[in-house]
Amino acid sequence: MIDETMFIYQQVGSISATTWSKVSGCPQDIATIQAYAIAKIKGLTEKVEREQNPKQVRPLTQQIRQEIHQWLGMLASAVRMQDQVSCIELARVCQEEPEQLEAYKKGIVLARNKRLAEIEQSLNALGRQLETKAGIVGGKVLLNPYSSPHTIANIESITSDLNAFASTLQLEHIHLHVEDGPTWIEAAGKAVDDTGKALQNARQQTAHAVQDVGNAIAKGAQGTGAAVAKGMQDTGNQAAHIAQDAGDAITKGAQDAGAGIADGVQQFGKGIADGLKQLPEIKLPKFGWGKK
Repeated sequence: MIDETMFIYQQVGSISATTWSKVSGCPQDIATIQAYAIAKIKGLTEKVEREQNPKQVRPLTQQIRQEIHQWLGMLASAVRMQDQVSCIELARVCQEEPEQLEAYKKGIVLARNKRLAEIEQSLNALGRQLETKAGIVGGKVLLNPYSSPHTIANIESITSDLNAFASTLQLEHIHLHVEDGPTWIEAAGKAVDDTGKALQNARQQTAHAVQDVGNAIAKGAQGTGAAVAKGMQDTGNQAAHIAQDAGDAITKGAQDAGAGIADGVQQFGKGIADGLKQLPEIKLPKFGWGKK
């Protein structure tokens, strides 16, 4: 219908109501085509994001490589047809409302930029996921020497198609780049080198650990010896103090006991003396004196 309307316009030079009726419903159909293609591309993007098994990425990228041309073709057709419909709209506005032509042109440009931004966003999301998977798969080439190179080749082909499509539509924010992954020989050499470095680091760490243990044991033994010596010295000092205190106590006890005994003897002697004084005086008769 769009091509027919454009042909009539070129022949007649104007867009009648009858001619416009041929394409008046096309924008809805074009929008449906674009939305369907974007939904399919988003579905592929989600599959790439969910897939975590490097071995399953290869068949998935092969599927995307086969399907992406179909969805990009639909998007290109949608953009081209909508641009043709916009030209027909401008011709009709110029014919019926020429004073609105400049404002209408600005509105068409803004609407076109919005549609292109939606396309650009969906393609960028797919490209970023593929770049991420390419980096992961490239790091697994040692375990997957066959599937990894083919997966990266598929991703490179897809991103090349996306870049070419973006260049055609002048999408400025799509610049996808996938670096070639290492070959199996390069990956094997790197693995051997990394293993040697890891073993060397392990030996160094073991040597440091043994030295640290030896230092700790020596320091612990030294600390134990010092503690034992100090403990013995403290014990000797305490024993000496105890002996001295005991000797002092014995000496003081003996002195107190001697003093007590002496005082007791003295008191006892004094008591005897006082008792003797209190006895009645006994007078003995003198022999040879007195009465016969």
